[in-house]
Amino acid sequence: MVYNTRWFRIVLIFITSAVLSCAGTDEETETPREPGIDTVVVSISDTLGLLIGDSNYVFGTITQASLGEDGRLYVLDGQLGRLVIFSEELEFVRYVGRPGSGPGEFQYPQSFAFLGDDRLAVCDWGAGSVVFFDSAFQYVDHLTGYYPDSPRYIVPGPGSTYVAMNIELEQSEGETEGSSFIARFGQGMEPEHIYDSWPLMITMYGDPEDPDVSIGRVDQDFDSNLEGTVYLTERDDSTYLVEVFLADGTVDTLVNKSWERIEKSQEQRQEEFYEETRNQNEDGSQMGRRTVQDIYLWLNAVGSIDIDPDGNIWVGQAYTVMPTFEVYSPSGELRYVAVIPELVTVKGLEYCFRNGFLAYDRQPVDYPKVYILEPDTIASDR
Repeated sequence: MVYNTRWFRIVLIFITSAVLSCAGTDEETETPREPGIDTVVVSISDTLGLLIGDSNYVFGTITQASLGEDGRLYVLDGQLGRLVIFSEELEFVRYVGRPGSGPGEFQYPQSFAFLGDDRLAVCDWGAGSVVFFDSAFQYVDHLTGYYPDSPRYIVPGPGSTYVAMNIELEQSEGETEGSSFIARFGQGMEPEHIYDSWPLMITMYGDPEDPDVSIGRVDQDFDSNLEGTVYLTERDDSTYLVEVFLADGTVDTLVNKSWERIEKSQEQRQEEFYEETRNQNEDGSQMGRRTVQDIYLWLNAVGSIDIDPDGNIWVGQAYTVMPTFEVYSPSGELRYVAVIPELVTVKGLEYCFRNGFLAYDRQPVDYPKVYILEPDTIASDR
């Protein structure tokens, strides 16, 4: 598909709700329990990150953190333009990449994935590219020229593929149409398989001859296992739904619970919501910024999807004050509910349970940190 890249400036908008503050009532912190379902308490075993001190441990903006199969911790720093590697003992090992526009350099790296062929793929959202490194973290190649945006939020797929979220735009008879989609990508820029797609919300404004275009999309979260099965949820205030997309195209439902909308309290309505934008300038350069908006009046049902090392699916509850997860088997059995009491006051958390359990704050009130998490023994005994 061929696109005209010169006829307008693009503003991409991605809205993510902040974690609710602890200003709710005790009733608001409770999650409905099915009879006989155990509760697993997840604790913090260690924390990584400094406000001031050793620069190897001071982060600008953590865009992704994950434990590797080698037990080491990998922290992607968008603001400082590098991937930081720490040992199993959380000692600094090395950097991969640095700020810049040359080979192996980053403008604003957004996410990364270790592929089945031992390559490391890094989505550099700022440069609109995907950068590849070999098993020794030496630069190999990169794909660029995506329009209007490179894939983002990438996770490993089967073999040498990765699964990612992306958008596409098309101009027809003076109008702009497009969609967001989740797809599996191989060696090239075009997706090998699209799991699902949704229309974009496009608004044009300003000079009719040279308009600005505001692009909004449905807010989703997903994760994929190494067989290519994708678990997907829409962050929505009206449904509690997790869908399963198999690599062969089969679609199923992991969980679909009855749900009645929960209205926010006045205090909760004042919570901050972060709007992340990227402007494409006329000279081809790009500029990112974050602003704050107060938008939603209702609490979402599901907030996140993560797959743990045993293949269980952790469904994060968006309406609870305490970080709470319903943990399902791949067949859809609710195995237990997990809570993290020590993180009840921490806002803006993201989670990654691949090869181990951790959380990180993309929008901290003080400074960015990674929390190494440890579920209690029920998780491994059941």
